[in-house]
Amino acid sequence: MESTVLNEPLGRNVIIKHLSIIGIFLILTAILTFPVILDFGNNAAGDGCYDKCHMMWRFWWSEFSNENNLDFTHTNYQFYPDGVNVSGNIAHFTTGLSSLLLNSFGYTVTWNTIWILSFIFGGYGAYLLSNHFTKNFYSSLIAGIIFTFGTYHMAHANSHIGLSMIVWIPIFILFLFKILNKDSLFYPVIGGILFFLVSFTHLYYSVFITIFSIIFFIVYIFKEKNVTNNSFVKNFIIIISIGIITTLVLASTNIIETDLHNRPLNEHIKFSINAENLIIPGFIHTTEKLSNYYFTNTTYSFEHMAFLGYTTIILSLIGIVKFRPRYTWFWVLVCVIFTVFSFGPDLKFYNETTGITMPEKLLYDGIPAWDDFRAPARFMVITFLGMGMLASFAIDGLMKNYFTGSKKQYILVAAIGIVILFEYSAIPYPSHSEDIPEVYQLIKNDNNARAILESPMGGTGDFLLMTDPVILYYQIVHEKPIYGGHESRPSLDVLRGTQTYFLNMFQLEGSKDDIIKQDLSTHGISILDYYDIDYVIVHKKLHDIGKEMPLIQDYLDSTFYPQTKQLMNKILGSDKSFYEDSELISYKIPKNNSGKPFLLLGEGWYPFSSAVRVAEPSFEIIIINPTNDYIINTLNLEIRSFEKEKNTKIMINDKIITNTIIKNELETITLDDIKLKPGRNIIVFDTNEYEIWTEPIFNTEHKASFVVESIILEN
Repeated sequence: MESTVLNEPLGRNVIIKHLSIIGIFLILTAILTFPVILDFGNNAAGDGCYDKCHMMWRFWWSEFSNENNLDFTHTNYQFYPDGVNVSGNIAHFTTGLSSLLLNSFGYTVTWNTIWILSFIFGGYGAYLLSNHFTKNFYSSLIAGIIFTFGTYHMAHANSHIGLSMIVWIPIFILFLFKILNKDSLFYPVIGGILFFLVSFTHLYYSVFITIFSIIFFIVYIFKEKNVTNNSFVKNFIIIISIGIITTLVLASTNIIETDLHNRPLNEHIKFSINAENLIIPGFIHTTEKLSNYYFTNTTYSFEHMAFLGYTTIILSLIGIVKFRPRYTWFWVLVCVIFTVFSFGPDLKFYNETTGITMPEKLLYDGIPAWDDFRAPARFMVITFLGMGMLASFAIDGLMKNYFTGSKKQYILVAAIGIVILFEYSAIPYPSHSEDIPEVYQLIKNDNNARAILESPMGGTGDFLLMTDPVILYYQIVHEKPIYGGHESRPSLDVLRGTQTYFLNMFQLEGSKDDIIKQDLSTHGISILDYYDIDYVIVHKKLHDIGKEMPLIQDYLDSTFYPQTKQLMNKILGSDKSFYEDSELISYKIPKNNSGKPFLLLGEGWYPFSSAVRVAEPSFEIIIINPTNDYIINTLNLEIRSFEKEKNTKIMINDKIITNTIIKNELETITLDDIKLKPGRNIIVFDTNEYEIWTEPIFNTEHKASFVVESIILEN
């Protein structure tokens, strides 16, 4: 019989025993994820660079913002110059841990250290929880194996470093069960702190343990326990109060007002498991790799990885049918509830919906902000913990009733452990090293460089308007602000900012012929200088996105890259680049010597589409006069009202110059002899009349008053 370390005096033997448990999980991690351990310092565990590069950027930004007294929650090092809120599930625990490790190690070793700790202590935490029930070293070890090497953890550790940190979940649940046995202030206080640590790790997990706690309370307020109901309720309230209050304080620093938090129902359907995922190995498993992916297909993603393992299922059934020790039915209830939630709003088979509405749809419809938790498949983390407990109960029962001799017990546990490890094995586990082009070190050494325009902007993320995360990984080296970027839940205004005039020409799905008609061979360098751009880098590959969506890569190769290169040659008046390799071509922007005025778009514009731009009731045209003198120019617009004609006031630098009626037929409006002061001049078209327009890219309704086809400035 064994006892958890939380109940034992901290003697030398106890410490050695628990260090040996940690050592076992270290060895098993090295074996089950082979060959990651062989190149621990050079290749980061996991496939590709998509979410991994984004999270490594978070590691960098945490350290960089702290060193430079910047606000971690908002950065203008992406989506320069206005920046973007650092939001979504930040995974504070892993980000904070990375800040400590980066003091001594590089990004790859830091990533791999956090990654391997999640396996070691995920297993150790589940061991402690199981040992609380069975007091059996061997069955608890198997419980830890099921939880930490189960398909859910193996899959998400591949790219989601925050979700991989499952360490605190079983330890929090252990302290919940502690208050059933003893009325002590120690357990609820520590339990509340552990609740916060779960939330600090990932807000998804905060939601899951909240639901678990509700189930726990409802069951055990009516079930037999060693303390009175009053003591149980008091201690439970202490745990939940500490946990919820500290979590709300944490969440308040992470809740950003954005119109992209309203996630559509189809995302919940997409990121939920299929029923067959429970019994069919996923593409990460060794068995599938050996069989050339006999069962799986390319439509599965990491969110679909939920294979429970046949041995785990059989053991759980043995525990339920044959032994049924105390707490069995509670864990059965937990497994059923969390598995059903993981099916999402509509039951699916092979990614096809059945029309059978599932309980998660009720959460989506009934709980405010539930839509933001768009991946119901992640409920499976609690299912794997529950299956580990049930399997542990079965092994404990078999050892006590049928395998009473030491040799028989060793053989039983070894056989079960080997089979389970084989079923969950992901050998060879992927790892990846992302080479950083030499140009970024050259840019880092340029102390005068202001900002970088990385192109293409777009191709991934919300509405395919975000930059490939690998470009964020490159920023770790050069440490200069960039236009575009990749961040969770940016606002629509942030995304629109990459579609304004000129920047739109570097969007993957943008146009080189926007509504402003001016010669970029004359004004291009002036515009780049205005935007603080000292380097333009045009990428030839989209890395992970190019592999997943080859049509986008084909468009980049055949159309976007040649056109953008031609655009830069026109702007610079030369085809000479600053740097070029097989991945990218870079241009260094010369000093601007032009004294000619140029046009930009200000506030009030929607993205360029079908050769026009729709405008709000008030829109701005910016004219930059780079001289130190007042100059006279003429402005021509081809414009019409969005629907009905509108009384419109036209102003320049806050002074009304005319009132006119804009009809719904295209017309040319000429503003003659405009007097432009040195620097920035703003021309505003303003009306009180508008219609409601559904913007096609974002599928959102807006006020719309005008449609503009061209703007020309005549000297």
